[in-house]
Amino acid sequence: MVLYYLHERFWEWTSWGTSPNGNRRRESYSRSTTKTATWRVLASLDTTLLAWLFTGNVATAASIGGLEVATKLVLYFFHERAWAHIGYGLVTASPITLAPVPDPTPVEPLTS
Repeated sequence: MVLYYLHERFWEWTSWGTSPNGNRRRESYSRSTTKTATWRVLASLDTTLLAWLFTGNVATAASIGGLEVATKLVLYFFHERAWAHIGYGLVTASPITLAPVPDPTPVEPLTS
């Protein structure tokens, strides 16, 4: 979960592949595809490493990691596309209200 959270925070930080859509933002297919690929690389490396630690066999670990890549690439892409249409958890910035600026007309000096 920590790895996924960090991955999502990174993608929330960057605005590449997004466009404004009212008070929300719209994600492009290229952004969803790139997020899918980067997450899959991270998650598959994690799964392969864990499988190797548990089995002690590199071939078995690679087999588990390889099979996982194929199935979860598709699953994650559709997961991202579904969430692109849901507003839950999105924080929208409220407009900034500025204080009025005083009139810059010059003031005549007082004479005594």
